[in-house]
Amino acid sequence: MVQETFIRFYKTIKKKNDFPNVPGFLITVARNLCLNHKRNKKMKVDPEDVYLESKQEPDYENKELMELIIMSLEFLGDIYRRSFILREFEGLKYKEIAKKEDITVANAKLRVTRARKKIIKVLKPYIKDINKSV
Repeated sequence: MVQETFIRFYKTIKKKNDFPNVPGFLITVARNLCLNHKRNKKMKVDPEDVYLESKQEPDYENKELMELIIMSLEFLGDIYRRSFILREFEGLKYKEIAKKEDITVANAKLRVTRARKKIIKVLKPYIKDINKSV
């Protein structure tokens, strides 16, 4: 921060700008740089980088739900099925899916999202039955 403060001071002086209060200018620049650094340093996590792994064996309901999801893949078009499988079963990131499918990252996200919505629509009655039995 200190180096950047003096670099900015040097660039400003080089432009032949005069400052009646040099210490005030230096403090203001240093303060703003520190605040910007603090703001930008906040933890930013891309949702696609977060994977939760379960160490427990899946219970009966989860196995049944997984079987239903696999069966519902038949209702998806090929492009949506491939993207969904690459994302959910193989754990690829959207960038990797886009490269593998030769599409844009936005298109990869769109395909996975549409596949999820279609699967949810197909499985809605089954999910209700599973929840009633629990």
